[in-house]
Amino acid sequence: MFDFEKGKIRFIRGGKYPQSNSLLIDDDIRTIIDPACNEEKLLSIHRQRPIEVIINSHGHEDHILYNSRFPDAQLWVHELDAGVFKDMDVFINQFFHLTFLASGPKTMQEITAHGIIYGGHRLANGAWDLSKSEKAMMQKHLERLERIGSVKKENGTYNLV
Repeated sequence: MFDFEKGKIRFIRGGKYPQSNSLLIDDDIRTIIDPACNEEKLLSIHRQRPIEVIINSHGHEDHILYNSRFPDAQLWVHELDAGVFKDMDVFINQFFHLTFLASGPKTMQEITAHGIIYGGHRLANGAWDLSKSEKAMMQKHLERLERIGSVKKENGTYNLV
């Protein structure tokens, strides 16, 4: 079930996006860090002995994917990420600063001209300085924003709604 174990630390490898790797701290207080690896494995671990604490390293969907599977667990997050877990607008705003967008560019092409930062990478000259997997993740984020109605794709361009 675990990909690596050392003492009370158990590593669980994730699959493809939107999954990520998870760590189980199998101690007196059973804790999972970033529960987004594999739903079946996580639920099996939880049935053996309940997860009491969830720690999220940050509020991206590929780190919080299965938080909801542990409704009785305490959720521990950094105070700067707390808003992401309370408000969908805050979650969206972590990718696109809506105050900036409201007064500035309205299309992804206009946004790219302003040199937005995404995942620690600066967009310069209309091209993301991203790896292939990071470009795929950016596309997934845009598709998610489209599904929840924040952007609309028209003629290959994502526009704010």
